[in-house]
Amino acid sequence: YTTLFRSIKYVILSSTWLPLTVENQLALSNAGKRESSFAAGKMALDRTLDALDQLGLTVIVVGPPALSGTDTGRCLTAAIVRGLPLTKCDFRRSLADGNATATDALLRPLSARVTVINLRDFTCNMRKCAATIDGVPLYRDPRHLSIPGSIALMGRIDLLSRFNSDP
Repeated sequence: YTTLFRSIKYVILSSTWLPLTVENQLALSNAGKRESSFAAGKMALDRTLDALDQLGLTVIVVGPPALSGTDTGRCLTAAIVRGLPLTKCDFRRSLADGNATATDALLRPLSARVTVINLRDFTCNMRKCAATIDGVPLYRDPRHLSIPGSIALMGRIDLLSRFNSDP
């Protein structure tokens, strides 16, 4: 696809990354060998990055949103219906960091070769993670951002200004 459209300069890889971070699951490699899904996922991600690099593309890897371990989307919906403050759905940063240990192990080493954006850096301070940005609910369920939340978060990250400085 990128070879057909030479105007593409950037590729954003974004996911919850959870299927690639489960140590005790097995995956079938290209050679038909059983290996941990973490090892297989890491190898596949490295091959993808190598291929994109060979095409001369700038890669941005986006980590998952801060996860509380509960259904933050449901909490936000209940707060809206009951007229409660949405801040009641905020959660401890330590929960988010604990839930991201395996994902961090997968993505952190990539920062030596590509831009890695940790969404927790934009929704969490040292003590807590916000379930909203400027009153906009971030989550639609336990693991995914809502569409309005994604838009609000992208405004906070401001990807365009980070990369529009290129000639």
